[in-house]
Amino acid sequence: MATILLILSLLPGIVEAIKTAETLFPGATGPGKLNFVLGIIQDAGADIAKVLPQITSIITRIVSGLNALGIFKHAASAPLDPYIPIVVTTVAAKNPVVQVVP
Repeated sequence: MATILLILSLLPGIVEAIKTAETLFPGATGPGKLNFVLGIIQDAGADIAKVLPQITSIITRIVSGLNALGIFKHAASAPLDPYIPIVVTTVAAKNPVVQVVP
């Protein structure tokens, strides 16, 4: 039950982070935006290591729904991808660590 409550408490912030990623990086690929959103959630102090697969699945569902509703507009030919590689790893099986790769 605690896991469900944690995930539900994160939903409003997840939706806002998704919208922010779409606004800031309109030509970026899905994985780049996903890493951005996961990094925002982690930076906000949420301990997502134990629910990372669920959070990732929820983000995918939200994005798919917003795309289906036409809320996100995608250009036929997107500009260069501003994606900055980000690696999410788990340290000591407790907290994921987000690293920007040069």
